[in-house]
Amino acid sequence: MVLGFEFDLYQTAWIKQFSNLENFRQKYSDRWPTQHEEFPEGNKLGSWCSDQRKKFKKGKVSLDKKEKLDGIGFPWSFKTI
Repeated sequence: MVLGFEFDLYQTAWIKQFSNLENFRQKYSDRWPTQHEEFPEGNKLGSWCSDQRKKFKKGKVSLDKKEKLDGIGFPWSFKTI
């Protein structure tokens, strides 16, 4: 961050959504967000999770992001949900 400006908005947004996913799992430890689920209200967390799976299948998830998601047991396939 330089002069109060955030230059990597994608990274900042990813970190925020990952935090939302961690909070979701704390509240609902027995399940993962459905594709169209919002958490918190108005935030399309389920869509974000779906996007992570799609990017993973295309080899477009960085190693550090994959490790963070693996660290919380993120299911990379819909079949494992």
